[in-house]
Amino acid sequence: MDKYKILIAEDTANIRKIITRLLSSTPYEIIEAVNGAEALEKIYSEMPSLILLDIMMPMKNGIEVCIEIKKNEKTKHIPVIFITAKSEPADIVKGFKAGGIDYISKPFSKIELLARINSQMDKLIAENEKEKILKEYYVSIHKKILGEISMGISHNFNNHLTSVLLNFGLLQNSLVNQEDKDRTKQIESWLVDISGMIKQFRYFTDSCERNYYPINVEEYISEKINFLVKTNFADLKIDLINETNSDIVLNLHESSFTQSIYQLLMNANEFHSKDNKNVKIVLSYSKLPENVIKREIIGDQKEYLKIAFIDDGDKFNEEYFDAYEVFTPYYSTKKTVGVGMGLSIVKNFAESHHGFTNAFNNIDEDGSTVELYIPLT
Repeated sequence: MDKYKILIAEDTANIRKIITRLLSSTPYEIIEAVNGAEALEKIYSEMPSLILLDIMMPMKNGIEVCIEIKKNEKTKHIPVIFITAKSEPADIVKGFKAGGIDYISKPFSKIELLARINSQMDKLIAENEKEKILKEYYVSIHKKILGEISMGISHNFNNHLTSVLLNFGLLQNSLVNQEDKDRTKQIESWLVDISGMIKQFRYFTDSCERNYYPINVEEYISEKINFLVKTNFADLKIDLINETNSDIVLNLHESSFTQSIYQLLMNANEFHSKDNKNVKIVLSYSKLPENVIKREIIGDQKEYLKIAFIDDGDKFNEEYFDAYEVFTPYYSTKKTVGVGMGLSIVKNFAESHHGFTNAFNNIDEDGSTVELYIPLT
């Protein structure tokens, strides 16, 4: 949703004007209605994010308007705050039964009204952001699955086609009739064309255009933590520690970075059997650890930003654990049903930035650590 709208349905012009002025400094678009019938018309045409609804209005009262929109699949999700001169408990209950989520009595305090509006809008914006992150997360999983399936199919197809071309060459050498040779030459050219198409398809599935932007890593992670704790991981206590003592700005793919943070926090939350769940996210400058250097067979020892996610939950099962394989799709250490596509998305993020991943069980403490190494240059 690009623009959040608030509908003020109030038949008293002075009150409508006061509320409009009060909200003029907010980023929301304000829509007005002077009676119940116009309120319904504006609701269906404008689809506001929040409705401030007076109960006593001509043509249709606020209770009737609320009941009608709550019966409609397209509008039943819109939160309604009643503005009412009626403060009797029975009237308040009637408003809640109709589908209202809050009410404020006339005469109202401007500070109180603004606080109630902001409270509902903050919830709505947080929910929309949560849906956006989840949508990006699942889209990335589907793309990765599709890409890996496509790569596997094209790889096998290409292997078989290579064998066909080799044997076809032997067949051509055994032919005597010129007409047969010419015919097989044409067939060979078609096979070569098919081989070229497969290579193009493999290139397409193995690479996609990414946009990278300068991101202050500490600020970005802090922002995502604050949001995700409110919306997804209320049980997690997360400490962000910047051991570099400096601002770290790197060109990163924002969506992939968000998905990686989300996935690592989700793993820390799910693979945890304790009541108190703690995660430390530590930023530091580092060389690559020896096990990664040996695994990747590289001699480069440049500086990296290390982002370590350290939890105090369940450890990886040592019998099945492999620091490289754990980042492959659907790998399981048998401590649960498996980690699905999650850590492979983290690995994909690191590799798309020419970085690396690492994982291990904490030695003297509970839990495990997952590390991302992103080159500084």
